[in-house]
Formats: sequence, structure tokens, C-alpha cells
Amino acid sequence: MQTLAVGLRIVQQIVLVPILIAAWGTELYQDWIIIFSASALFAMVDFGTQIYFGNALMIAWSRRDMVTFRRLFATAMGIYAVIIAVVAVLLFGATTVASWPLLLGTQGMNDHTALWTFLPMVAATLGLVPLGIFTGLYRVYGDYVHGTVLVVIADAGRGFGVCLVAFSGGTPIVAAWAYLVIASLLWLAVVRDLRRRFGPIPFSLGLPTMSELRDAVSRSALYFVPTVVTPIVLNLPIILLGKLGAVPGAVVAFSVARTFTGFVRQIVLQMCHPIGCEIARQQALDDTGKLGRLFKAGGRLTSGMAGLLSGFTLVVADAFIRIWTHGAVVFDPWLVGAFLVTIICAAPAQVALTMFLYNNKPGILVFAQGGYAIGTVVFCALLIKGFSAAGAAAGTGLAECVSIGLLVPFAATRQIRLNLGLYLGQCYLVAAMAFSASWGVAWALNQLIQAQSLIFLMVLGGAWAIVVALPSYFLLLSSAERDWLYFHGLARFSRISTFFRRQVG
Repeated sequence: MQTLAVGLRIVQQIVLVPILIAAWGTELYQDWIIIFSASALFAMVDFGTQIYFGNALMIAWSRRDMVTFRRLFATAMGIYAVIIAVVAVLLFGATTVASWPLLLGTQGMNDHTALWTFLPMVAATLGLVPLGIFTGLYRVYGDYVHGTVLVVIADAGRGFGVCLVAFSGGTPIVAAWAYLVIASLLWLAVVRDLRRRFGPIPFSLGLPTMSELRDAVSRSALYFVPTVVTPIVLNLPIILLGKLGAVPGAVVAFSVARTFTGFVRQIVLQMCHPIGCEIARQQALDDTGKLGRLFKAGGRLTSGMAGLLSGFTLVVADAFIRIWTHGAVVFDPWLVGAFLVTIICAAPAQVALTMFLYNNKPGILVFAQGGYAIGTVVFCALLIKGFSAAGAAAGTGLAECVSIGLLVPFAATRQIRLNLGLYLGQCYLVAAMAFSASWGVAWALNQLIQAQSLIFLMVLGGAWAIVVALPSYFLLLSSAERDWLYFHGLARFSRISTFFRRQVG
């Protein structure tokens, strides 16, 4: 399911960027990105309560304590109603005193366009906050996959809806209202589906007692930091780029480069989750020897894959970005390089990150991710003035490398009793070798193919994959892992061939 979500998000981004640039132009698209980022920050008003109430509802349902279940549901809805009402009043007051282009950092929109693009986007974001309690009911009732499918489809639907509006000649205001309409339709779909599957929903509004409020606040605070980090690191650099007088087109260049290199990041992250699960299991069994070997193998694999994909990405970046954006965005090697270096430097930490995610020890994650968010704001504010989009990329990268790339492996290697310097050194050596080989092969093939169109880029990618496949197999995997794959693959092939022979016979 996570793969489906990532795949849909990648397809959405591939489609979204060229359509919006072609329909609105670079300046208006830049303003749209800024407004989208500003509105997305309002998801932080959840304050971690969604996870707290979702867990509490699941516990009450498991115990068949329906009185507590209904009370928790009503309390959650009441808290959200108060939060949204307060935010709405503050927004209404801001509309009377603020110049929205000045406040948001937009350049091509006037006050009216900026305001009526921003407000529907904020309304959609705020409206989806309490919906998290409803979608959490799927997990409570034991049907987590179905709820996730609905959310993934709706997320993709909002993006494709915006594309359809822009492709049809609609303005950003129309696109923003379409975004809100699709969010409203998601509400209707979820409520209807829950009633159809599980019967009546115990919907009501209730205010918490002081004891309930203290419990909710104290527990939600622990979940607040992880939930707030993603909106901050994704959206604040864009807002700061718009506010701090960056050169024209810097926001678009930053967004395009981050989306493009994000494909590499997503592939690396997807590899970490099964490894992290197995590491957490071995840690629970207290199998120190196997745990250490698995941790080092996971770091080697993710680091090598990050280097391998980054080398190819750097070679094709110029042609791909030009084709993707119809020539509206110029390739900046420093900007793309900053994102790729960050991915490589943080790769050894990703296995450790998932280990702490699955072993029920979130303290280090809260501390590291909090530092990541704060560092992103500070470093971006310092570097954007002098280096524009590349400064924003370097700022977020520096924050991630320090707080995630160093702190998390430090804590993990202490628990596993490994040498931090030796672990990082081995990971970075594999990453450097993989990057060098990948870049060299891609560069040499590109000199022969001269990939300047999408078809030739696909040919280049296929040829590159064929050439690097065998060396990567030996570089990224140890001999024990290769033997395991060989014997399991041989056994699987034997079972398949036996099955077909029986069918034929």
C-alpha cells in the first residue's frame, strides 16, 4: 500500500508540473506553489491529537468499552471544532488588515487572486484535519488497508483535479475551489463507506473535562513533533524563498529540483522499512550478532543504492528537467547536487530511523526530527539571501545531515554496540564507489546516445541498468546475502518450473 501511495504521488508530480507551467506560466505557477505551501502548514493545528485519539479509540474498541469510545469520539470532534473556529476567526481578521501578496511573498497575483486562492486551500487543509479521526476508524475496526486506499486515491484526485482545471484554462482561484470540492467529496465518501461497512458512526460534539484535556495535551505533545516536521521541512523553505527576495523563478527551480531528486529519496526510503522491521525484531530477540550484521548490511544497501541512483540522476538531470518543464526551468547543477548529496549523506541513517520507528523507542526520533525542523528554518534563513534556491537546498540538507544523518546513527550504533565511525565510513565508501561507477557509465552512454528526448532518455536508462546491474549486485550485497538470494531464487525457480511441467503434463 505504501508503494501504491508513493507511485501515485510520483505520477501526480510528473503530470502536475509541466501542465501547470504550460497553463499558467512560471511566475503564476511559482505563486501557486507558495500559496499551496502556506496552506499546507495549517495541517499543524492537529497538534498530534489525531494519533492520540486514534490510539485511544482503538484501545476502547478492543475492550468493547463503548461508553469511553463514544466519549473519546465526541471529545475529539469538540476539540477540533474549537481549534478550527479559532483559526477561522484569526484568518477573517487577517483578511481585513493584510496585503496577501506581501504576506505570502507572491509576485504575479494581486490581492484578490492571492486571497481567494489561499482561503479555499486553507479550508480544504483544515477540513481534512478532523477527517483523520474518521479514517482512523478503519484501523480501529481492523480494515486499515481500505481506509488507506481511500486517502491515497483522494490525495491523487486533488492533484489531478488541479491539473484538469489548469488544462481546461481555469485560473488558480478555480483550481483552489476544485481542491476544496474534492476534499469535501472525500468527507462524503468516507462517512458513507464507514456507515455501509460498520453501521452508524457515533458522531457528536463534546468538550473535554480538565482531566481529559490534561491527558490529551500531555500525550498529544509527544506525537506533535513527528507530525509537524514534514509540513515544516517541505513548505517553509518555499515560503522563505518567496519572502526573502529570491531571484525570479527560484521557487519553481527549487520545487522542480526537489521533486525530481525526490524519486531517488523515495526508492531509498521504501527499501528501509522491511529492513527496519527485521532489525527491530532481532533487537527484541536480543540477538546481538545477527542484529549487528543486519544493520551493517542494511546501511550498505541503502547507501549504495542512494549513490547508484544519484549518479544516473545527475547525468540525465539537464535533459529531463528541460523536457519535463518545456524549457521553463534551467538545470542548476548546484541545486540538484545539493539535494543528491543530502540523500547520500543521510542514507546510512535511514535504516536506523526505521529501527527506532518500529522498536517503540521514539524519544530519539522526536529529538532528531525537532532539530531537523529548527535547523531547516535557521539554515534556510541564513543561506537563501546569498544563494537563493541552492541556499534553501543546502540549508535543508545541512539540517538533515546533522540532526538525522549523524544523531540517529549515533544512538543506533550505541544500542547495537557498533563503531559509529566504522559504520559510516563503510557506508560512505560504498556510496562513493556506487556513485562513481553509476555516473561514469551514464556519462559514457550519454556521449554515445546523446539523449535529448524522452525516448532516448528511456533508452539511456535501460542501457545504464543493464551495464550496472551485475557490478551493483556484487557491490551492494555481501557474499552471504548473494548466496541467500541465489539459493532462494533457485528454489523459487524450481517450484515455478515444476508447476508448469505439471500443468503441461
